[in-house]
Formats: sequence, C-alpha cells, structure tokens
Amino acid sequence: MLTTRHVLLLGTLTLLGACSTTATEVPPQTAQGLASLRSSLINGKAQITRTTEAARELTKATPAQLDAQIALLLGEISALETIALKGKTQLATQKAEAKAYFEQWDAELKTMSDDVQSSGEARREDSMASFETLGDELDDLKSIFRPYMDSLTEAAKYLKADKTAAGVKTITPHIEKALKVQAELMSQVDVATKQIDTMLGT
Repeated sequence: MLTTRHVLLLGTLTLLGACSTTATEVPPQTAQGLASLRSSLINGKAQITRTTEAARELTKATPAQLDAQIALLLGEISALETIALKGKTQLATQKAEAKAYFEQWDAELKTMSDDVQSSGEARREDSMASFETLGDELDDLKSIFRPYMDSLTEAAKYLKADKTAAGVKTITPHIEKALKVQAELMSQVDVATKQIDTMLGT
C-alpha cells in the first residue's frame, strides 16, 4: 500500500528527473485541481461571450423585443455568476491543497540526502513560483471581471423595474462599460489558461 510518504518520494524523484525540461511544470498530485480550474475558465470565457452578446442585443432591441431580451440577459448573467462562484471555490480549494502538498513535500525532503534535498528544494520552489504566477494572473482577471460583472448586474437590476425603451436607454451607458472591456477580459482568461497549461505540461 502506498503511503503519503511513498507518493511524495516517488513524486520528488520523478520531478527531479524531469527538472531540466519542465521548469514550470507542477507535481501531478496538484494537477486535478488545476484541470478543474482550467475547465471553469474555458466555460467562463464561453459564457462571457454569450452574456456580452445578450447585452449588446438588448441595446438594439425594439419595444416588442424588450421583455425577451431582458429575460435573456438576466439568464446569461445568472449563468455567468454561477460559473464565477464555482471558479472561486475551486481556486480556494486548489490553494489549500497546494499549500498542504508543498508543506508535505518540504517535510519529506528533509528526510533525504543533501544532494536530493538541494535539487528537490529548487524544484519545489520553482513549482511554488508557478502557483504564485497563476495567482497573479487570476488576480488580474478578477480586477477586470468584477467591474464588467457589476455593470451588467446593475443594468439587469434596473431593468427589472423599468422594462421600457426609455429604461434601456437610461442604463445603456452601464452596459457599454461592460462591452468595452470584453476583449481585455477574454485576453486575460487566455493568459490564465495558458499559465495552467504550462503548469500541467500540456
């Protein structure tokens, strides 16, 4: 039966052997959470496209189309918020699991020879740096996403009370704020996804 110690030992030796060609690849024991987070980013990007399109179409809707377009936008915003909350939970879980793993890795290295400790610690620090880089990329993503989401959420909230052409005209500046940052938002999703791909060695 493989114990945690055995898994860490095998992981350390495997990663040391790969060190020269996978400078930013992280241990496989942390990969599942990263893959789940990547999936949420991909789903989120697709939902951002749908939400932005619904917002754009609402600004061009005729009076006869207003109810349907408002309902569509509300639904897309809700779906996007669900994905965002899932991603937030996954990120928190991933951070906790990675922290625990790196602590175990450090403890295991202390039981090994000086040579393995030296090489293993360098590899461990490199892996930790990859997670820090991902955290920075996700913080940048959040700083773009939150204003985008807030603008659309406020617009939707207003339109629940004023489902008229005049209401749409009143709230259109808020919708346009979101439309203007879509490209930057999508680009930052790609940056974070690419970082995860690098970490997964794909």
